[in-house]
Amino acid sequence: MARLLPILLILVSCFFSTLAKESVDDLMTRLSAEFSSIRTVQTRFVEKKQIRILEQEMELTGWLAIEKPERLAWRIEKPLACTLIIADGRVKQWDEDSQSVQSFSSRSNPVFAMVLDQMQNWFSGNFVTLQADYDVTVEQDAPLILLFKPHADSPNAQAINEVRVTIRDDLRYVQSIRIADSSGDITDMIFIDTVLNEDVPPETWKVQTHGR
Repeated sequence: MARLLPILLILVSCFFSTLAKESVDDLMTRLSAEFSSIRTVQTRFVEKKQIRILEQEMELTGWLAIEKPERLAWRIEKPLACTLIIADGRVKQWDEDSQSVQSFSSRSNPVFAMVLDQMQNWFSGNFVTLQADYDVTVEQDAPLILLFKPHADSPNAQAINEVRVTIRDDLRYVQSIRIADSSGDITDMIFIDTVLNEDVPPETWKVQTHGR
């Protein structure tokens, strides 16, 4: 019996590990189903960046709009106005400093295309898709906080150490995202006044070059 005890302990451990994994998988499926009902997102955000090499924090404010399946508008208002718009297979960038608009195909650069896919997955709540590249654990139940760590063989592992996603209490959308990258920098994004499933004004998908 003494010899069987270690084996039994290993079997019990494997059993509960399997249950835990299934539980996380079920949760990801449920959340993805909740988020799949979202057609559009319009939200303000505050982004705080802790830059390790500069030993300082930078704060950006702006707003974000998403229209599924492939439209995204990202506008930073302060401290320097800039815009990134992804729509109809094109990417358009503008910033207040250069006052110039750059435009190119969203699929012309494989690395950029991968980053765009990641952005769409995080902001749209495609958690089941993200599981292909990340190990997911539940760090806290209320509010729900999910910890994503990239697989060692994933390209994301070269740039990202981990991502923490806090889900709203109603499980309808993301409340905040914290990204710890491989350089030691930390980015916190907090979403404010989020509106779901309302039509996005057509002018959102046009580059506005007049600054703030």
